Amino acid sequence: MGIGERIKEVRKAAGLTQQKFAESLGLKRNTVGSYEINQISPSDRTIADICRVFGVSEKWLRTGEGDMSAPESEGEPLDAMLLGASLSAREKALVKSFLELPQSSREAVVDFVEQCAKELNSQPQEIVEPDLASEVAALKRQNQELLARLEAIEKEDEISGRMPNRKNGADVRSSGLFSGMGNKKSSGV
Repeated sequence: MGIGERIKEVRKAAGLTQQKFAESLGLKRNTVGSYEINQISPSDRTIADICRVFGVSEKWLRTGEGDMSAPESEGEPLDAMLLGASLSAREKALVKSFLELPQSSREAVVDFVEQCAKELNSQPQEIVEPDLASEVAALKRQNQELLARLEAIEKEDEISGRMPNRKNGADVRSSGLFSGMGNKKSSGV
C-alpha cells in the first residue's frame, strides 16, 4: 500500500469527501484525488498537515509502519475536536492561534469580536428590490412612443386617401389591441 492509499484511508476514517478533506488542508479536491491514486506525491508540508489535523502518525503515513493514530505527544487533541467542525484550515489556524494567546489578550480579542458581531448584526441587510418607479416610467415612455407611431401611421393613411385604421367605426386604441395603454388624453401618459 502506497502513501496515496494511506491518505485515502485517513480521509475515509474521518468520514470526509475528497472536497471536505481538501478544504480542511487548504488543498484542491483534484490534488487529493491525485494523491490517492499515487499520481503525485504530497509535499512534506502536506504530510505534516495531514498528521497534525487528523492525528495520524507521520511514520505510518509515510511508510505504513506502526499504528495509524499518532501518539498523544505527536497529535494535538484540539485537531481532533476541530475535525468535526466545518471550519476551513484558515479558521482552524485562527482558533489555535487564539488559544496560544495569554488570557488577557484572549479577553481583548473576544471583546473585539463581540463588538464586530454586534455592529454587523445591527446593520440592516441591504435588500435589492426592483426600482418599480423607473420600470413604470420606462413602460409609459414605450406606450407614448407606440401611440405616437400609431398616430403617424393614421395620419399617413388619411393623407394618402386610405381609410383610417378603424374597427367598426372605433379607434384601434380602444379596440383592445392597445388596451391597458390608454391614450394620451385619458391616461395622463
